[in-house]
Amino acid sequence: MKKFAETYYQDMKIGCQYCAIFSFSLGTLIFLLYLFSDNNGAIILGLYYTFFAIALNSILFTITTFCVIFSDKYRKIYIQNLGILLINVPIALCYFYVVIEEINF
Repeated sequence: MKKFAETYYQDMKIGCQYCAIFSFSLGTLIFLLYLFSDNNGAIILGLYYTFFAIALNSILFTITTFCVIFSDKYRKIYIQNLGILLINVPIALCYFYVVIEEINF
């Protein structure tokens, strides 16, 4: 019987990529909505979205980390998936900084 990590590596790769692209795209859309509309409702929407994105990305990050630990054959691919998931962190921090500076918090 194959290990879980080796059986589903392709599905995990695609899932991590789609999650990262979706998180980046929707986060950027909400950020631009706030910048161009100057609507405080976008801040609330962005806050809820941030909690959702953190939860989803954390779950995928944890599963992928276990795959890195237990897989020998596809370890490099899983580490790349972890990097793809982590790319959004500095972008989200930059968006957060801009919004905080904009509202003079």
